Amino acid sequence: MGHVIQQSEAGSRRRRFERLEQRRMTADPVGQLGEGSSAESSAAVDEAETVCETESVVTALESELTSLKNTVAALQVQNEQLVAECAQLKTDNEHLRMHCTFGVSFLQDDMSVSDFRTKFLTGLPNFAAFLWLCQLCTGCLPTSLMLSPNDILLLILMKLKLNLKHQDLAWRFQISVSKVSQIINAGLPAVAIQLKFTIRWPAKTEILRTMPLKFRRLYPNCRVIVDCTEIFIERASSLTARAMLVDEK
Repeated sequence: MGHVIQQSEAGSRRRRFERLEQRRMTADPVGQLGEGSSAESSAAVDEAETVCETESVVTALESELTSLKNTVAALQVQNEQLVAECAQLKTDNEHLRMHCTFGVSFLQDDMSVSDFRTKFLTGLPNFAAFLWLCQLCTGCLPTSLMLSPNDILLLILMKLKLNLKHQDLAWRFQISVSKVSQIINAGLPAVAIQLKFTIRWPAKTEILRTMPLKFRRLYPNCRVIVDCTEIFIERASSLTARAMLVDEK
């Protein structure tokens, strides 16, 4: 843009100089003017060129200033729109949080049953233990615009303790089923790593001392007894076959 303006200014100066030179030649076609007149005419031409250059520069600067003002005005309008949109999103977010019917607020809604609710939903002994765990795991939990870090931890613990369906958790926390899956898949390994220091591996002598007698006699080298998860299978129509599937008590 600046290169085009400079070319335009140079062309204007050249045309003005040619017109002034033509006028001077018309007024003195045969060179009858003396040296003093020539000097005055040259000074007048220089002055006229200076004035023309100044006017051209001023015009170009005014045009550029107008363009910049228009750009600033457009950016101000865009900024106001973005600020309004951000405020609306914050309002919607707060509205969704207020209308969430389940979360940590349910645990501390009634302090007289807070510990009971916490133990039933998460397996932790009391609500204070849950708050301690929240403070410990806040930095490693996945983020969500709909749920706070404490709600995310509550969702993960409820999945571990109660083994609720993802659709059930989605209804409770008012999020999508896919979001529940994302939170569990990302949050569960992170929480496991964060709480690894709480796993206590007893000494060999202590294991042998507390080992059930039947295991101690039949499996003297046993160190760990894993209680396997119950898996639902199809029920046989035959009572004899069904009885064979029942674990011995």
